[in-house]
Order: sequence, then structure tokens, then C-alpha cells
Amino acid sequence: MMKKTFYYNFFPTKVEEEEAAAHNVQYRLTRTLIEIRDLDHHQASGVDPWRQIIRKSITASDVFMGKLSLSEQEMLDLLRPCTLSKANSLLVGDRSCILYDNTEAEVKYHIDVERGSQDSYTLRCTSLFRNRNLAPGDQVGLFLDVSNEAFRFKILGRANRSSN
Repeated sequence: MMKKTFYYNFFPTKVEEEEAAAHNVQYRLTRTLIEIRDLDHHQASGVDPWRQIIRKSITASDVFMGKLSLSEQEMLDLLRPCTLSKANSLLVGDRSCILYDNTEAEVKYHIDVERGSQDSYTLRCTSLFRNRNLAPGDQVGLFLDVSNEAFRFKILGRANRSSN
């Protein structure tokens, strides 16, 4: 399995320096998504994919916005099993995808992957939050199923809800 990571180009080539100088602009740091051998990941065929998930605790902000927030590292971890071109298309953001809720029965949702500020990502899934009555503190699991290029979602635990 290949791990996705970003390669940052800190040192411009002479051509890039001259081009920036010709346009009277400063050289901009660039980054490219690359694949490297994943020595830490133990993905064996026949392993239950729910053991290889991203675990998240739902925040009040997630509930209010109807979006599941992911850090850049969480997004890269989700994209480990997919191809480099597929990972690049998702990391650009503003892309519609399918998410299956496998908590009780397989329910299909259309979601949007959005790239946020400071290399964060969100999965906009307002109907999922509403239909599953997600609340702050709920524990959820998420992974990317490469066989059908869809996210898989499951509620792993509910937060203690005080009854007033």
C-alpha cells in the first residue's frame, strides 16, 4: 500500500527564479501530492475494513454546519488505498461523492468534499447529520471504499445525552 504525502518545493530552479523576476513577483512555494511506500500500514487482504478507519468525535461546530471536519493528515490517511489521480481529485476539494451509512443498514448519501482553510477538509453531509441525529461527542468511523469509490460511515458510539 502506498502512502500519500505532499512534496514541497522550497528551492526554485534557475528557470523558475528568472520567470518570477521577469513578472516582478516573488517565487511561490509549491507542493505536489506524491506516493511513498507505506512501511507502517498493515493492510492485508481479507482484513475487516472497519478496523482500518478514521475515528472522529463529532463537535458542536460539525453539528451546526452539517459538515464533518477532517485535518489534512486524516484526509491523507483516508486516501491511502486509492490511486494518486483519485487522491489528487479529492484533495482539490469542491467535489461531489457518495457516502454510505453502514450503521444499521446501507443508506446512500450524496456529499461534497470541500477544502477548507489551513489544509483542512470537510465532508458536507447535512442530511446525514439530520437523519442520524448526530450530536456533539458522538464517535463515528469513516473509510474510503476503493471498490466503489465511496466513503463508508458508521456511528461507533453515542455521547451521553442528558434528558432535561
